[in-house]
Amino acid sequence: MRKTANPYEFDVQTDRTDQSYFVHEVGSMSHLEQELGKAYLDYREKWKKATEQKYLLPFPLHIDIELKNACNLRCAMCFRQINTDRKIGGTMSDELFAKIIDECGAKGLPAINFGLGSEPLLSKDLPEKIKTANQKGIIDCMFHSNGMLLDKEMTEKLLHSGLSKAMFSIDAFSKETYDKVRIGGDFDTVMKNVTYFIERRNQLGLKLPIVRVSFVRTKLNEYEVDDFLSYWQGKADYASIQEFVNPSQKLDSGLCPDEHKFSYVPKKFVCEQPWQRLSIDYEGYVYPCCKDYEWVMKMGNVNEQPIEEIWNSTKMNNHRKLHLNGQYHKIPTCRKCVESMNYLF
Repeated sequence: MRKTANPYEFDVQTDRTDQSYFVHEVGSMSHLEQELGKAYLDYREKWKKATEQKYLLPFPLHIDIELKNACNLRCAMCFRQINTDRKIGGTMSDELFAKIIDECGAKGLPAINFGLGSEPLLSKDLPEKIKTANQKGIIDCMFHSNGMLLDKEMTEKLLHSGLSKAMFSIDAFSKETYDKVRIGGDFDTVMKNVTYFIERRNQLGLKLPIVRVSFVRTKLNEYEVDDFLSYWQGKADYASIQEFVNPSQKLDSGLCPDEHKFSYVPKKFVCEQPWQRLSIDYEGYVYPCCKDYEWVMKMGNVNEQPIEEIWNSTKMNNHRKLHLNGQYHKIPTCRKCVESMNYLF
């Protein structure tokens, strides 16, 4: 594993192979290597090659899948504050899920994230869906959650599902700050739920899932970053500190901190996601990244085409070529995304 630059003075390791300029992770993911073995190491080598060399593999390495277009919170920095025409509460059918998982299993997909800007625990059958993916050979099964619905029953099911990573968005060290950022949530409930999840995993003698806690740094909470990291060190496996970005440019730009904490600046911007992953919404539409918050860059639909065909389509390859040629600005969504991060440079 590679040691990363650490602006918060923790001497730690992570297994990130992409030098993100708006995410800093501290902690350890070594249990993934130990528990998942050679298959995981092979997957991360391919990820590194796709990221650094823009090497196109026959099938994506990672898929984000939206089981339900819904969330139980209304966080200040979340794209869900933006009005769209998409049906709130729209749910992926069992038939479509099975079609996606069957192809991903057959093609050797290594990683899947159950969530695409939504709250995965709203899907009560999430543990069963994770178990199905794991049984199909998808080794790195994960989700991002706000933790509000992580009761003891759900914890028990998830810990026996084959889940490899559980990532909880908390964004605060105090109740006062949490209430400003994660509107509709309850700080004490989330802290209790995540703490119990970790303690129960340890009690069962399990190494997986590893647990990440995350913090999107804005003007509302930036003064709590150090306390947040200090508190979770030795409890969670690792922490992610992310700079607030506003890809649609429709959120409150006043949330951006005056100064960013991270030093890495790319000499030439070429988004790595089109070589790493695809995102699939509850209706089966496929997107080239997880940041198309206005849902406009549709590359195809898995109800009509196999994922592999969409991944290798002319439309996807033209999208990649524009990035390779430094012409991301010709793609409106990508231009908005990159411009929203200009304050970092």
